[in-house]
Amino acid sequence: MRTQFSSFFKSALVASLVLCAGVAGVSSSFASGGGSGGGGATSPARTLRLEARMRLAGTQTESKVRYELRGLVRKATVEVSRGVPNTTYNASHLGNVFATVTTDGLGNAKLEIYSETDNPGGPQDVPVMAVGDAVSVGTMNGTLQPR
Repeated sequence: MRTQFSSFFKSALVASLVLCAGVAGVSSSFASGGGSGGGGATSPARTLRLEARMRLAGTQTESKVRYELRGLVRKATVEVSRGVPNTTYNASHLGNVFATVTTDGLGNAKLEIYSETDNPGGPQDVPVMAVGDAVSVGTMNGTLQPR
C-alpha cells in the first residue's frame, strides 16, 4: 500500500510541476510581447511587398511598380527602363496618379516615395495598395502581385 501511495504522489507532483512550468512560460511569453496576439514593442513590424512588371507592346520599354508596407510606413518605387529619353510618365494606382517620373537621356528613371507618416509635408503620398490592384506607368498596365 505504501508503494502505491508514494507512486501516486510522485505522479501528482510531476504533473503539478509541469503545469506550473507551462503557466509560468505562458505568462513570461505574454509579458515580453510574445504569445498569441502579443505585439509588444519588441515584435518586428510585418512587411507586405507587392510588385507589377509591365512592358509597352512593340517596344523594349519596361516599367515596374513596387509597393512595400512596413508597420505604418508605405513605400512605392516606380521604374522605367529603355523608355523614350526625357519623357514624363505618370504612375497610377486604381486610376489615380500618385507619382510622376521623367526618364534621363538614356530612357531610364527611378523614383522612391514614402507615405506621409514617414515624410510629413512631402510632395507626394503613397496610396494603400493590395494584391490584385491595377497600376499603370504611362500606357503600360499591370496588376500588383506578391513578391
